[in-house]
Amino acid sequence: MQDSGLTGINLALNYHASRDLTLGSSPSLRYLEDGAHYYQPDLSKYLTGSIKPSPDDVYQDNTALEAIQSAGRSANFEINAWAVYFHNSAAGKENPEAVQTNGLGQRLLASLCPSNPSAQGYAIGLTNDLLSRGIKSIAAESIHFHGLIHGEHHERYFIHLSEISQYLLGLCLCIYCQSAAETAGADAKKLVVEISAALNKLIAEDDSWLGKELNIDNLVSIFGIDIKKWIFSQQQTLVNLHKELTKLAHSAGATLRWVDQSPLIGGLDQSWRIGINPTELSQAVDVTEPLLYRQSTSEIIDLAQSYLSTVKSAEKITGILRPTYPDNSSLDELSKRVKALKNIGISNIDFYLFDVWRERDLDWIKQALI
Repeated sequence: MQDSGLTGINLALNYHASRDLTLGSSPSLRYLEDGAHYYQPDLSKYLTGSIKPSPDDVYQDNTALEAIQSAGRSANFEINAWAVYFHNSAAGKENPEAVQTNGLGQRLLASLCPSNPSAQGYAIGLTNDLLSRGIKSIAAESIHFHGLIHGEHHERYFIHLSEISQYLLGLCLCIYCQSAAETAGADAKKLVVEISAALNKLIAEDDSWLGKELNIDNLVSIFGIDIKKWIFSQQQTLVNLHKELTKLAHSAGATLRWVDQSPLIGGLDQSWRIGINPTELSQAVDVTEPLLYRQSTSEIIDLAQSYLSTVKSAEKITGILRPTYPDNSSLDELSKRVKALKNIGISNIDFYLFDVWRERDLDWIKQALI
């Protein structure tokens, strides 16, 4: 990897479930377990009352991690961490009181609620645990609220849902989110009653919001200013938590990178849907790392430019490219994208995902970085 021009690797030390066709030395279908910690956690890093890693979802020792770190130090090759924080159905099923809960009282078991103190404690404990192992940079994914769709691994919805209904069915109305909204000046209890009544009507009748655009103004027209205040409170919760985790990283001589999934829901102007204020959140972390998953160079650059307009500093942006299908199909395409990003000042680039690359993909990366 170093010979190919790469300077480091982000080890997926905490990750979500998947079934992947891996193309390494022995191609195979691999099944990753949800919420797995690919090392032996130090539970003393987790405060009393925090969600803790389950003994069923951890490696039994740190032999593999320590061997990789040793090899990295010898080669002057960075060994960093990638961690998935709140998209964790293993933790959610064991701690259902800590997950997002919608207006029908339904629990989204794959989505820990960022407002919940025990979930926040898990994020703090996980960060401290990784830092204690000499990790110098954490790519923090999934520290945000999650919507209804793509939360589980085999979802089925047999009613026609508008974007507004989908949003409301994923909106967390738990007591901790209510408390945060009240602090932001919302009449939280009144809003909960109104949203719950609207969702019950949706279940009994047709969706009256089909064809109506999901935006904050339309939500305010339906529920009043309190829902805007609720959204603001979610954003403030995430900013505060990222500030705390960044402070922990700095105390250990490390950095925290915000892996932003906003491109997967349409871009930065849609990030409010998952509780993100991109301007404030980007200032709370060391690096903003957007998933630049697009199928043309022009789309990738347009997306990258939107981050430059928000973050204001190209040095504080690391772009993530997929050198494989469905985003890329040739060395020429990949080279153009790397060059185009560098031309607008984004020279820090991560490539996703090593386990699913052919050998030629690594060679393409090498040629693209020249």
